[in-house]
Amino acid sequence: MKLPKKIRIGCFDYDVRFVDDLRDLQNNRLWGNHVPAEQKINIDKSIPSEQRVVAVLWHEILHALFDHFDIQENAKEEYLVDTLSQGITMVLKDNPTFRKYVLESLK
Repeated sequence: MKLPKKIRIGCFDYDVRFVDDLRDLQNNRLWGNHVPAEQKINIDKSIPSEQRVVAVLWHEILHALFDHFDIQENAKEEYLVDTLSQGITMVLKDNPTFRKYVLESLK
């Protein structure tokens, strides 16, 4: 199954795309990044397995959830767990194609 082109996170539809040679501003190699101002999640094409792609995509979705819910670095554990569990549930509920992609990729 192909990576979904869009994932809804809260009230925003994020474009999800594979990119060549993904790097940060310091030129460090990245497997993924989240660009909230552009509503984009970028995944490096060189990731060696579909399961790793799923893990990287979830990593970036969690960054987007932190941004969406304005979770601060000093958030208490129970608040953090509750907020993320609701956010993950929201992402799975709002994105049936993504949900299917995750399940198929982890077989």
